[in-house]
Amino acid sequence: MLLSLLVACAPCTSFADMALPDDTPALAQVVADFAAWTGREGVCVPAVEWREELSGDADVLGRYDGPGSPILLRSTEGTAEVTLRHELCHALDAEEGLADALADTLDPDSVDPLAYPGADLRLAEAFAHACEAGPPRLALREALHESCALDLDPVAAPLRALVYPAAPAERPVAVGALPVATPMYEHRGVVVLDAAARDDALWLLLDDGMHKYVATHRGAELVSLASVADDTAGLGAGDDGPLLIGDGTITQLGADLPAFTGPALAAAQADGALWVATPAALLGPDPDAAVLPEPPFAAIDVAVSPSHVIASAPDAGLWLDGQSIPGIEGGASVAISDAGEVLVTWYVDGIAGVAARGDDAWTVHTACDARLSGAAPIWWRRAPGLVAQADVPALYTW
Repeated sequence: MLLSLLVACAPCTSFADMALPDDTPALAQVVADFAAWTGREGVCVPAVEWREELSGDADVLGRYDGPGSPILLRSTEGTAEVTLRHELCHALDAEEGLADALADTLDPDSVDPLAYPGADLRLAEAFAHACEAGPPRLALREALHESCALDLDPVAAPLRALVYPAAPAERPVAVGALPVATPMYEHRGVVVLDAAARDDALWLLLDDGMHKYVATHRGAELVSLASVADDTAGLGAGDDGPLLIGDGTITQLGADLPAFTGPALAAAQADGALWVATPAALLGPDPDAAVLPEPPFAAIDVAVSPSHVIASAPDAGLWLDGQSIPGIEGGASVAISDAGEVLVTWYVDGIAGVAARGDDAWTVHTACDARLSGAAPIWWRRAPGLVAQADVPALYTW
């Protein structure tokens, strides 16, 4: 009885005293941001710990078992930052009953009833999913919905008031609709699978249902059309033309020997330095050295210029010149403008566009009429609009 009483009366661990895994500045930043945004001292979580598996379920990314319990994160998962914020939201809910307070604005019916069989569990999970977005993503959604005249998710305003009252009020700037060009191959039975651009050259990977080709354009003019292997799945911008991303190889168009051998999702080259995003890591000019092992994340896209390297991963932020920077919700493909500005395509609530990062903040450019019905946002590849023209991002869709 005395032991139970002592445990019950033990003070909650503050955010400042929460034990974190060694060498995890990204996780420390998540905790610091959560503390600053919520204005709370702590949520009774003593530690964050890595686990190779959680409950033996490959789909479980994080776990929190109630006040006084550590948050457990699966060490092989590449979205640890988002998972940690999700579990911190659960801990805050356990302390303050926020899911019940926001029940009228949450959508527990969207939660898998097989994974969460009880109504209370589904409500708590719906709260954590809404809460994990954090103020930056809520601000983005507010800006997009205002710009595109859409109804805002009803939970956004209560979340700001109850969960994130101390968050800064600054929001990204929506600067109207981007110019959207008519697809060059519309109604011709040709599918554009990917695109890459360098200087004034635009390369498109095309599929006519029988063969695949790379079309080279300069402006609106088709300069050449080259047949490529059927296993070509993507393009990257290279020093001497497009890089063909195939099944286990990356090859310069027209070259006999591959520039890289191994599974790859994206590639880019500048001044002879080849960068490759693989399912497990971002590889630099030294193919034997992983620049970004998992965690923090496995990159799905990469862009390079003579002075910058940027990589992105779904829901896990961006990596720019050796530093992790906050991402943008729905962020997928990346590019670097001639002026060195970081550009990212995004897709949120059916709205597509380009975001530009400068002065440690995102400027959001919307394309309210650019809808990608059924498209998975993380596979929305680089568009020619990601090469800034006259310093104005332009978005082309197909």
